[in-house]
Amino acid sequence: MHEGQLIKDGGVYILHPLEVAAIVGTMTNDLEILSAAVLHDTVEDTPVTAQDILDNFGERVAELVAHETENKRP
Repeated sequence: MHEGQLIKDGGVYILHPLEVAAIVGTMTNDLEILSAAVLHDTVEDTPVTAQDILDNFGERVAELVAHETENKRP
């Protein structure tokens, strides 16, 4: 869902969630936490909804993502 998105300095956006997951991976090997790390900006920065995360990744991942999601929608 981040295809084509860039960060403020012009870099490829997808590197940010992957870097977050790499950092989190030094602390845990829990796949749901790692999934949430990769997905943490998806709801706020793409058309993906919290329900999409729940439907595709389950309750725990959706809950973890929700805790890290800033509501930018009108």
